[in-house]
Amino acid sequence: MRQQLRSGDIYIPQSRRFSELETYFIPPKEWPSCRDEVVNLTGTPIDAKVRLAERESELITLMGEVEELLNQSDSDLREERGKLVLSPIKADEKTLELKHLAQDITARLPRIEITDLLVEVDSWTNFSNAFEHLNLDQNKDHNSMLSLYSCLLAEACNLDFHYYGHLNRFILQKFMLVQ
Repeated sequence: MRQQLRSGDIYIPQSRRFSELETYFIPPKEWPSCRDEVVNLTGTPIDAKVRLAERESELITLMGEVEELLNQSDSDLREERGKLVLSPIKADEKTLELKHLAQDITARLPRIEITDLLVEVDSWTNFSNAFEHLNLDQNKDHNSMLSLYSCLLAEACNLDFHYYGHLNRFILQKFMLVQ
């Protein structure tokens, strides 16, 4: 079911994350008034046939480049059993000077926890004011802020609902020490 939600095969009408794909599109009635702005923002021609011709030309050019790479004996791109395989590209070895610089920078940076960073950034930017609880008034009390931060961290880390409760307790402990 999770895969079907993520792919858009099924949807939840009131969900922001798993809503129907069509809700992301500009409604057909609004399209004529938005068309020029969208064309300017995307830099694409208004005529679909022109855009398709451009894309076809790009595809032909790229296919030629791929063919050229396949014909080179020392290329990282090769064909194996009917499939294209790209060898991993090896990174340049870091110089000793660069390694020391990275260690010096790391040693100078303070060790902080993500929860502290989240609270501090909110104190600078007040991003939490952009969120609105559907069942409460806009008073941002200690518990509502705690829940907001927990939700943000859980979503950012892609945690299941089970871990959300644990995260909430963790943040509560941090708040008790901070406030």
